[in-house]
Amino acid sequence: MLDGKLQENSVLVFWIVIRALYNIVPSIPYGNVVVMCLSASQLLSSWIAAPPSQLNMSYASFLNWQGGVNVSDLVLVKKHFISQPMGRHCFFIHPDSTCPEFLIQFFFDALLRAFRLYLPLNILLLASSKNKSLLHFLENIGRSCVFLSSYCTLAWLSACFYYTFIPGVSRKSLLMHTWVSGLAVLFERKSRRTELAIYCLTYAMDSLYR
Repeated sequence: MLDGKLQENSVLVFWIVIRALYNIVPSIPYGNVVVMCLSASQLLSSWIAAPPSQLNMSYASFLNWQGGVNVSDLVLVKKHFISQPMGRHCFFIHPDSTCPEFLIQFFFDALLRAFRLYLPLNILLLASSKNKSLLHFLENIGRSCVFLSSYCTLAWLSACFYYTFIPGVSRKSLLMHTWVSGLAVLFERKSRRTELAIYCLTYAMDSLYR
């Protein structure tokens, strides 16, 4: 059992452990994609169905922002997703638009949010890198923005699709479809996929621990 000091820094502890294991465990083809999918199931199902304390506060805030749902709407989503038949789930997520209309608009909105996140990060990386290629810089931003916006869009798309055919939401049902979001990592460079998998697995393990 971790002592109180380590509990406060559980994300750091899990990151160190996972990073160490990565250097020991043999590489598996597309293993990073599998890890991303499993992590997405845990993180996104926790975001919707679990008590707020189950997610790291900063990561939960990130999901609230990038997920395109404000805090008051998220409270309603949590309440109704768990208590209402899922035949009406779209009423709470996109009451004024069809599923395709909502998903297309959401993707481009998420793309803009991702751009605001990745532009300053990539400027810092460019400034500290020996490779000053503008093309490389633009490609990195483009890939990362498409990855993150696709990750979030796939989460809502999977909900629209899944609950159309299988009504009734639960933590188990969320685990069954939110893994699809992890496939978005395929838009990233191969060299970035493992880093993203380690990052997401760290928060997923922290969520399980909590």
